[in-house]
Parts: sequence; structure tokens; C-alpha cells
Amino acid sequence: MLSYLLILVKLSVTFVLTPILVRSLGIEGYGLYTLVGALAAYLYILDFGMNDAVLRFFVIHENNTDERDEFLAKILSVYCVLGGSVLGVAFGISTVIDPIFGTSVTTEQVAMLRNMIMIAGVGAGVLVALNPVGALLSATESFVFLRATEIAITIFATLVMVAALLVGGNAVHMVMVTTAFSVLQGLLRLGYAIYFLRARVRLSFPELSLLLKVWRYATPIFVAMIAETLFWRLGAILIGVMLGAAAVAVYSVGVTFNKYFMNFATALSRVMTPELIRKVDQGADAEALLEVMIRVSRLQSMFLLPVLGLLVVFGQRFLALWLGPEFGHSYWIMLAVLGPYTLELTGNVRNVVLQVKGLYWQKSRITLATAVLNIILTVVLIQIWGIRGGAVSTGIAVTTG
Repeated sequence: MLSYLLILVKLSVTFVLTPILVRSLGIEGYGLYTLVGALAAYLYILDFGMNDAVLRFFVIHENNTDERDEFLAKILSVYCVLGGSVLGVAFGISTVIDPIFGTSVTTEQVAMLRNMIMIAGVGAGVLVALNPVGALLSATESFVFLRATEIAITIFATLVMVAALLVGGNAVHMVMVTTAFSVLQGLLRLGYAIYFLRARVRLSFPELSLLLKVWRYATPIFVAMIAETLFWRLGAILIGVMLGAAAVAVYSVGVTFNKYFMNFATALSRVMTPELIRKVDQGADAEALLEVMIRVSRLQSMFLLPVLGLLVVFGQRFLALWLGPEFGHSYWIMLAVLGPYTLELTGNVRNVVLQVKGLYWQKSRITLATAVLNIILTVVLIQIWGIRGGAVSTGIAVTTG
């Protein structure tokens, strides 16, 4: 229930905050802000998909705190190195902003983009370094704390962003606020693990055999993460390169509801992850696993399909009242992407079963192939239909997948 409340809070924040951001930053300023979000998403995949693998191994060690803490120490060392690599990559991206975006944005906007990428890089580096702590909390089913802190962080971050806008803040200040609260959330999780779970947080050199074991589990997940990030984030970047920051803003509003649909669908599957891992480890047959998958999928579709219907009927008028007539194209972008994506999300609990059963490579191959298809179609269709072309290409690729 807290997961659903979190989704409701984030959706409410989007309804309230997006018009304020658009009016305060301007369409181009809002476009830059969302563009940085798209670029920053690539930094978060540098944990190489190991977070789900780490959660799986925490469940294995859940009855022995000494083994759990030893595993935590070794995997934290690995993630600290990964966090440092995220900072390095962020710096590298900031140095090539001008040649990539210089033809579609102004010199001042290039400077803002560079600053925002570095700020977002610091936050991403800290969060990646602390990823194992979040996995530990999920493995111990500390969902009340996880969701309650996310709700509180979302509300307070929004209030601070509005306050910053009222005193003349720009897109750079918005990224600073979101980064600061993301880091705070990571530190709160660390404190909970130490104080309530009695975890001994330290660093220890991991053995090669352990790294190989985790890496074998994580590799297909990492490939799927790369593919999914390319799939969902590259469209905004290509639009920014080819059409400019204002077009990114219109496109981003059109795909805004995607993340809320995904959040609702994954809220159920994430809560079920530790239980599904235990069932597989205990030798549950296909019939027992299928029963769980059907039960979760029905709950997902009971929410997703009616909301999709409401957006189809009322979405165009809603977007015009919410943000203004200049976002009219966003409705068609929303329909082109959200329709196929809703069908894909219904039943995504299957991904957990595929991971634990060692079959996740099948999904990774499909997602990677459709990501490549999406990139090719996006480049072609943007030249034919503009912003709508980027959405149509994504819809075709999701349906194919």
C-alpha cells in the first residue's frame, strides 16, 4: 500500500510541479532539465546490473548475519569503485556537450548542460556506491522504511524546488536540489541498515570466485538495462540533437506517464521478489510460479487498463488545460508509446522468475534487438514526422518486443 501511495504522491507532484517548472524555466529550460535526466540515466546503469544479483545473494545469506555482513563488505568495495567510475564518465560526458549539442542549443545552454551533468554525476556516483545497502533492505523486506522515506523525500524535495523557483532558481538549481535529496535518501538507508539491521558496514577485498558468481547472474540483467536505457532515453537525446530543447520538453511530457505506469507495475513485482526467489530455491514447480504470476498480473491490469482508457478519452483536453495548447503534440506521443507499453508491463513479474531460473538472457536479447530497431526507426521517422516520429518508432519497437 505504501508503494501505491508513493506512486500517487509522485503523480500528484508531477501534476503540480511540471506546470510550475515549464512556466518558471520556460519550455527550453524545462527541456534542458529533462535532457539531463535522460543523460543521467546512462550513469545509473554503470552498476552493471549487479543490484538484482546482490539482492539474490542477500536472500541466500539471510539466516546468517555474519555471512551477510561479509558479503556486504566485499560487494560494497566493488560498488565504491563503480561509483568512482560514474564520476569519471560524468566528467567525460561534460567535455563533449558542446560538439554534440552545440548546433541545436545556445552557448549559455551548453554551459548549463555541462554544470548539470557534473552535479547529476556526483549524485549518481554516491547512489551507485550505496546500491548494495538498498539491495540489503529489499532482501530483508524492509519495504515500510524504503517506501516511507521515498514518500518523505519526494514531498520535501518538491517543496524545496518550488521555493528555489520562487527566488529565481534556474534548471541548474533544480538538478542541485534533486541530487542533494537523492544522496540524503542513500545516507538514510545506510543509517537504517547500521542501526536497525545491525549490519557491519566496512570494506573488504572480494575474491575473484565471488565476483564471477555475481557477474554471471548480473550479466544478462546488465545487458537488458543497457538496452532499456537506450530504448527509453535515447529518443529524447536524439530529439534534442536534431530538433532542439523545446522539442525535448514536448516529447518528455508525452512520455511522462510511462514512469508512473512502470512504477505501479513494478511495485507489485518488487515486493514479490524475495518470496519468488525463495519459492524457486525451494523447488516450486511451473504451476506454482504461474499461479503467483497470474495473480500479480491481474492486479496490475486492473489498474493500468482503466487508467489508459481515461487518458485516451480525456488526455488531449487534460494536457491542454494542464500545460497549455503548445503541448498538443504530447497527447499523440503519449498514445503512441503508452498503449503498447501497458501491455508489456502487465505481467512483468515474469522477469524475476527468468532471473532466478537463469533464463534472463532471452529477455536481454529481445530488448537489445528492439532497442537497435528503435534507434534506427527514430532517426528515420524524426526526419519524416518530427517529434511524433520519435514516439511512433518507440511504439513500434515495444509492440515488436
